Amino acid sequence: MAKSETNPHLLDTGSTLETLIFQVARRYGEMNPGTIDGDLALMFIEFANEVVEDVRAHAYHDGSDIDYFTSLQDVRPVPDIVMVSGMLAYFAAQQESPRAQSLVPMYYRRMNTTLWNRLNGNTPIQMRIVDNGTSPRNSLGVTTNKTNGRTS
Repeated sequence: MAKSETNPHLLDTGSTLETLIFQVARRYGEMNPGTIDGDLALMFIEFANEVVEDVRAHAYHDGSDIDYFTSLQDVRPVPDIVMVSGMLAYFAAQQESPRAQSLVPMYYRRMNTTLWNRLNGNTPIQMRIVDNGTSPRNSLGVTTNKTNGRTS
């Protein structure tokens, strides 16, 4: 697991769900996130698990298994920045806030770019060959990388 993008001073692996929830609450406008009650924390565990499902289903996910969050002290191999963006988007949508109109697309953009960079580094996005490269160009000794579509 990579170092936390949002809290590199706390852990070498990633932030606890509780820390991420406090960040989401602050970004949403709660100036004292320490006052979050238990029911709200449980709702954020549900939102965090929605983000886990989004990452699992994403085309750029590396296919590794990611367990669900079961407590506020859990750390999962989902980038912190994706978790914060996702929980913020889900919370805004649940609150029927007009901010959801901008937060949801920002979440998907953040997830797309972060997962692409984790999978392929800072390379341009190219179309993927989905039929194992049966194109005539591949019969001339050109191979196609199934991960990022680059030919060699």
